[in-house]
Amino acid sequence: GDSYRLRTNTGIAGPGSADLTLVDLTTDFVGGGVAVGDLVENLGDGSTGRISAVSGSALSLSALHFGRTNRFHGLDVYRLPRYNAAVNTRKGLLPVHEPGKRFATGFGVTWDAPAGNGWVITGMAPDLHPGYAAAAAAALRSPAPASPSAVNVENGYCVWLNAQVVDCAGLRAPTPLVQGNATSGSSASVLTDDARDFIAAGVKPGDLVAAPYNAIVTRAISATTLHVRQLPTATRTLAPGADTVCASPPGC
Repeated sequence: GDSYRLRTNTGIAGPGSADLTLVDLTTDFVGGGVAVGDLVENLGDGSTGRISAVSGSALSLSALHFGRTNRFHGLDVYRLPRYNAAVNTRKGLLPVHEPGKRFATGFGVTWDAPAGNGWVITGMAPDLHPGYAAAAAAALRSPAPASPSAVNVENGYCVWLNAQVVDCAGLRAPTPLVQGNATSGSSASVLTDDARDFIAAGVKPGDLVAAPYNAIVTRAISATTLHVRQLPTATRTLAPGADTVCASPPGC
């Protein structure tokens, strides 16, 4: 009789599967049209990654994220989220993309929460700011639109939960650290470094001056001077001279 082949989205990791390598000797990934850049979900640990190389029955991934171990082991169940569409239909468009299955995308996030006294919280971890919970609650209740402080997220993944709701997660490269020596004029509420241009370096309200100073940047007074407010966890105040400081969103 006629021969046929079924293209399946799921399988089980076989011998040779480890870390960022997935091997399934029962599957021909090349023949199935799997390509570099496609997604793989490891249902065994809940992680997702992009394919960096395809070779017969083996896949290599650039990384795995959002899982418990972020690596493959033998007998892990995996899934290839399929994009089934007509020609020239963009990815992510409902109802073409299957609900509940991740697709690769980029997206933007805006998160500014006024916290009183001129403070603005910009996506900080709750334990870094005692007013975080109250500020978040106030922002969620506010009818005013979020201020346009967008964070561009690379390597994004989204899942359509229904026709109105999409759940997204993503990663972005860490911001380079900004560090130097405090100079004359520095104090518990002011950080001055005559050799540093804080504005050009992208330092902004909400950034953290690292331990032991543990201060939050509240505003830029000038290119070389920042107004800061120390947190209760601070064990030292800034002093000109030998003190080395480090500031970076969201921390150093």
